[in-house]
Amino acid sequence: ALRTEDVRKWILPSLQKDYMELSIVGDFDSKRLKEILARTVGALPKRAAVKPAYANERKLPTLPKAPQEKRYTFESRIPTGTAIITWRGPWLAAESIKEIRRMGVLSSILSNRMREKIREELGEAYSPYAGFQPSDVFENLGYMLAVSPGKPQQAERVGKIIIEIADKLAREGATEDELQRALAPKISELKKTLRQNSYWLGTVMSQSQEQPYRLQWASERDKDYTNMKLDELNALAKQYLGKNNAFRFEIIPQAK
Repeated sequence: ALRTEDVRKWILPSLQKDYMELSIVGDFDSKRLKEILARTVGALPKRAAVKPAYANERKLPTLPKAPQEKRYTFESRIPTGTAIITWRGPWLAAESIKEIRRMGVLSSILSNRMREKIREELGEAYSPYAGFQPSDVFENLGYMLAVSPGKPQQAERVGKIIIEIADKLAREGATEDELQRALAPKISELKKTLRQNSYWLGTVMSQSQEQPYRLQWASERDKDYTNMKLDELNALAKQYLGKNNAFRFEIIPQAK
């Protein structure tokens, strides 16, 4: 069993001597802030100036190969199941940010198609959605995720429908209208983030000393979104969303 002492031995060395990066955003008096930091953070003992690369730890020796499917069951009195589909995609690296942004917009197009097909046409599922999750820890690990909660007995059927929806997107591509519908709320959201401390701290400044290219990402972000082209997204859909690249999962209550 994991004990408090085990956790202490695990994290204490990092707290005492490992690399630390501090980012601060907001409305503050810089002179006063420096004085406070000098008495607090600046008074800490000398610690590592750089973070280890963890090059070997970032490599996953084996990854499952698609296509695959698996059912997971759990004990519950609530008759709700979930269909989940994943497709492997790019990971978050210095040179992959443009591809990552386009995968995010592509996930919005997939979400719209899922909603129209599953919820509006079939009357199944409560809130189907898709999103893209790139790893910034492990190399070559990112995935498009499609989720549709609903009746347990429909999880298999809905999961297969999602695979068909994505496969059609991979084969035939999206339309210009779909691209603009996916981009419009995203561009509106970008404008709002410029006034949010959470964006500047969590997305721009976070790890910017270790990864200075994050500052470049921020400076080119808005222009990159407004310049997205349909053929770029369709090429990614063809590369990643085919049915032979899909992992299908069902999570349903255990039958009694």
